[in-house]
Amino acid sequence: MKRQTALVLVAALLMSLAPGSAYGLQLGSAVRRGTARALSKRLTSRSAAQALKRFDWHALRRGPKAALLRAEAARDKRTPAVRLTQPRRVFRYTSVSQAKQYRKSGIPSKTHFTSHAHPGRLPSPELAKEKYGLPRRPHARVTVTIPAGTQLKPNKVVAGHPGVGELRTHYRRLKPSADWKVTELKWKSPRPAPK
Repeated sequence: MKRQTALVLVAALLMSLAPGSAYGLQLGSAVRRGTARALSKRLTSRSAAQALKRFDWHALRRGPKAALLRAEAARDKRTPAVRLTQPRRVFRYTSVSQAKQYRKSGIPSKTHFTSHAHPGRLPSPELAKEKYGLPRRPHARVTVTIPAGTQLKPNKVVAGHPGVGELRTHYRRLKPSADWKVTELKWKSPRPAPK
């Protein structure tokens, strides 16, 4: 397993260091194909070999955040939608201005939520960002009731804590409701001054 991991890292390093010329791009492609072939022979799990083939090597060159976001978008596209049989309360972590906009005009389709609105203490922005794998620190939490019959795509968060669930709305804008609640998140450390 260590050897396989080392091969993947070496291939990623070679691709990131390859010059932008046509020769460099061909060399990167050859390394990627050769590494994928060698690893697929060594991997015993068929799903691991398929995951390696689906890995976006070009997104890795653009940076780890871009690779994670592209991987999440591809995974969401493959996930089948399920219909809610009963209403469900969930959270959406976002900015304060975006939360107010949601209260006015509703939430667009293809928006991510937590899997459930669990009771308990309000998390800090740092903890929410880390737990749910958010691209930036949220400043507000919107408590939303998703009506029965809404199609959702359930998954696990990509860049957050392992095993934490998420939901994504599918082809339906959520209309604003009077029971939606916006709560501003509290900061553990002193809040940075606006620039």
